[in-house]
Amino acid sequence: MVKRLIPKSEFGRNVVTVMAGSMSAQFISLALSPVLTRLYSPSDFGIFALYASVVGVIGVIISGRYEQAILLPKANPQAAAVFYLSIFLSAFFSLLIAVGIILAQLFLPREISSRFFWLYFVPFAAFVTSISQALGYWGNRRKLYVKVARYRVIQAIATILLSIGAGFIKLGVFGLVVGSFLGLLTSSGLMAFDFYRQDGHLLRYRMYLRAFIVARRYRNFPKYLVVAHGMNATSGQLPVFLMSSFFGSAVTGFFSLTQRAVRFPSQFVAAAIGEIFHQEASSTFSRTGQCLTVYKSSFKKLFLISIVPFTLLAIAAPILFEIVFGKEWRIAGEYAQIMVPMYFFQFISSPLSTMFMIAEKQRLDLIWQTFLLLLNVVALCIGYWFGSAKLGLGLFCLSYSIMYLINGIMTFRFAKGR
Repeated sequence: MVKRLIPKSEFGRNVVTVMAGSMSAQFISLALSPVLTRLYSPSDFGIFALYASVVGVIGVIISGRYEQAILLPKANPQAAAVFYLSIFLSAFFSLLIAVGIILAQLFLPREISSRFFWLYFVPFAAFVTSISQALGYWGNRRKLYVKVARYRVIQAIATILLSIGAGFIKLGVFGLVVGSFLGLLTSSGLMAFDFYRQDGHLLRYRMYLRAFIVARRYRNFPKYLVVAHGMNATSGQLPVFLMSSFFGSAVTGFFSLTQRAVRFPSQFVAAAIGEIFHQEASSTFSRTGQCLTVYKSSFKKLFLISIVPFTLLAIAAPILFEIVFGKEWRIAGEYAQIMVPMYFFQFISSPLSTMFMIAEKQRLDLIWQTFLLLLNVVALCIGYWFGSAKLGLGLFCLSYSIMYLINGIMTFRFAKGR
């Protein structure tokens, strides 16, 4: 019976491997989240969400998005050069950001500086995030799916245990920040050591000398994707940035729990399929000029997986949040209920959106991201104008859903070939 559940194709086995790691990591995080919600206040979660949003946006752009090109070269030496290029750029821009933050804090009043203590962690966390992303792409290229999945689980365990420990000694939001950073640092450090030990013959062979060559070959990645994906990351974090400004840290905390409980688990599962899709579709597209079969197979898996959980959330999210996380977190469940359609379309479309890179349609991706950002800004500002966070979230959800439908139509056409 168990053997029947194991896919026979290599693609299917890879999906199961990566998904198992992602689901295990999220299960650990979610299973212990009710402990966190009883150790930290909604305001603590709100401030931490702002920190995580800033790190997320910076972590996306400081590498020039070159890490996404690691899968593309036919030869491993060229891929290693792209890997080094991504790391070099991340280190350089992280250092610039760190210097800028230190200088800015020197001129700010002490009361403001103390409120934004978490800014000192931002450049270091963004740098480690960028390294982790590059290592993940290298692992996918080398088909080290089991190891990538394992280190995701290690990150989840380290982060949640450190955050809980800090909560028990009443460190407040500082505990969430430190727990997140040390968890990421632990998993990334172990993964880097492991991969270097296995592929050191590739990574030691002065591949950094070829960095300038591959930088020119894949120049469209920073040219278009830094702006496009920076906009996407900013757009995704807009509720955190604007809610923190418009409605305060408590409302932001409710929204952040919604992301922790709904968006992040679904994204991890979708990303597991998306990583394998990226590898398989890149290979097929480079050989045949199309990858429609791989695209349809991934779309079907994503659609079937999403039906039951998102339907359940649409019906009973407020009750579920109150039972699991505590009575004061019911509002977070109401936010989740509003945003179910967006999460559904995002779950299906996001993993397949790598077709923009595979088909080298970065310019169209930039245009799509620009419209998405503008619509989301307008949606949240309308909510602020009427003094309603729920109205802003509802309009934000509507704009995202429409744009993800358009995204799906575009990537389907790309998969059909030139």
